[in-house]
Amino acid sequence: MPATVDVETARSIERAVLDYYQGWFDADPARMDVASVTVQGGPYYEYLHLVRTSAGWKIANALWRSR
Repeated sequence: MPATVDVETARSIERAVLDYYQGWFDADPARMDVASVTVQGGPYYEYLHLVRTSAGWKIANALWRSR
């Protein structure tokens, strides 16, 4: 984590990670709010990790490779 991350941001990240793992161990998928998608578009295969936010689903991570 970059040195410029403030304490509240770090705590928010920690809460999100704990909520995910505790949701997994408690078999409570609503707490996890994470999805993976594979897109076959144009010249690439794209692998997207999504998270649900109060503003809707957002792409958290994208990986790609040539088709």
